[in-house]
Amino acid sequence: MSWGAPEYLYLVLVLNQVALPEEALFILRYQKFYSLTRPGGAYKQLLSPEDSSMIPLLSAFQRLAVYRRVKLPPQALRGQALYDYYDALVAKYIGRERLYW
Repeated sequence: MSWGAPEYLYLVLVLNQVALPEEALFILRYQKFYSLTRPGGAYKQLLSPEDSSMIPLLSAFQRLAVYRRVKLPPQALRGQALYDYYDALVAKYIGRERLYW
């Protein structure tokens, strides 16, 4: 495993004490670490019990995060409504304070 953008984002969020749950932080940190979720993975013996309990969640996220183009349904948020939706999520979980990078 290398130190890359997901680890950097994880550290920024943790050091800024954002309100994301531990499961979300775990997924952000290990989202690209595909070897961790492969059957018979070589890293299983290095996991804590808490980490092991999150592997199914990480695996499900990795399957969903695969890029694919889909046609949006007519009721999908667009434009300002989409911006407002995500702006509210950022305010709730990350806050409006300046993040320290």
